[in-house]
Amino acid sequence: GLAEPIRKDIEARLGETVLFSQITPNPRDVDCERGVEVARDFGADVLVAVGGGSAIDTAKCIATILTNGGQPGDWYGFDKLKKYPAPLIAIPTTAGTGSEVTTCAVVTNSATRVKECIQDAKLAPSVALVDPEMTLSVPPLLTAATGMDALCHAVEAYTCTLANPLTDVFALKAISIIARWLETAWANGSDVEARTQMSLGCLLAGYAFSNADTSGVHCMAESLGGLYDTPHGIACSIFLPFVTEFNIPADPQKHGDVAKGRIQA
Repeated sequence: GLAEPIRKDIEARLGETVLFSQITPNPRDVDCERGVEVARDFGADVLVAVGGGSAIDTAKCIATILTNGGQPGDWYGFDKLKKYPAPLIAIPTTAGTGSEVTTCAVVTNSATRVKECIQDAKLAPSVALVDPEMTLSVPPLLTAATGMDALCHAVEAYTCTLANPLTDVFALKAISIIARWLETAWANGSDVEARTQMSLGCLLAGYAFSNADTSGVHCMAESLGGLYDTPHGIACSIFLPFVTEFNIPADPQKHGDVAKGRIQA
């Protein structure tokens, strides 16, 4: 897999590593707890997350517990972390969640089947290494689903009530990029330019919503994912048209800007 060459390179330069690969889509608290056990037994002092949003969010939760203690549920909510998480290097292999630059980790409570969120400025990865070539092997369906997640991040960051002039800049640019390049990346996964642009659009959208918010689309998509394990990007795609139609009367100008960004792209 994509992680193995990175692991071998680290071992050649720095010494022994341990691989934790028990990660599921829509990561669960129990997965994170297993990861904490592996990291503690090994004595890990730095984590490297190679994968999509599920892998990176799992690593964020593990890193949180390594320094703050407790269980995942102890840290659900806003600004609860007492200490910085263990250092984390995030290497995304999809262009969707933006988790490599966001300040949150989404974890499913396995008992309640509710998607919970650890949200804290301390939670942003120490380093994000965004290499578009890591996304070249992503199949078309996953390319489309993760790309739509990124688009939803940008649209909701721009139209939510917590948007601000700085996040608007990132969000509008992300909308324009994703609208221009998602279909190309889906149709031809080996197109390096399309993959590069999608990685950039995803990153910008991550910056935008981390410093503003998402809204109705993500609220419903995360409920659906928690209950039925629906892939997150697909769930977002289902709800985006309906939430947008409902929200347009509240702010016609901003939704018009979103449409212009799509057309101009």
